[in-house]
Amino acid sequence: MPIDFVRIDDRFIHAQIIWGWVPRLKPTQIIVINDIIASNENRKKILLMAGEQIKNVKVRILSLEEAITDPSFKLENQEKTFLIIGNPSDALFLIKNNIIIKSISLGCISERPGKTRILATVSIDDKDIKAFIELIKKGVEIKYQETPSDKPVDFKVPRF
Repeated sequence: MPIDFVRIDDRFIHAQIIWGWVPRLKPTQIIVINDIIASNENRKKILLMAGEQIKNVKVRILSLEEAITDPSFKLENQEKTFLIIGNPSDALFLIKNNIIIKSISLGCISERPGKTRILATVSIDDKDIKAFIELIKKGVEIKYQETPSDKPVDFKVPRF
């Protein structure tokens, strides 16, 4: 399978990814999929600089549209891919466009106006809830795991 690990973490590449997840997963590439970062050269450079701290791992940043045509997601791809996305709606978009995602590690969705904190590092709104419900209906397993050393916990969609 071309995607070995999918994580929702709106901080994308940061110390926990570099020093925690990468040594555990041993990917050959990390792909960040986010339209805002892909279209902003300064934000893209910052993430790529962070990615330079990771030895022997390619780091790429794609928009959602670029991702659905990228060869990294074809079954014959031999790369060990760690996919990082910022929210459940982007995961749903990828699945609806034939990117195979069977499970998601939920890490961080930051607090923002209009979002309600439901876990230590997860704040969501109605759009997120709808996307999570649809992901679960499509058979995607979602586990909340703040750090690699934490035990993954089944994610249950809250009702407000």
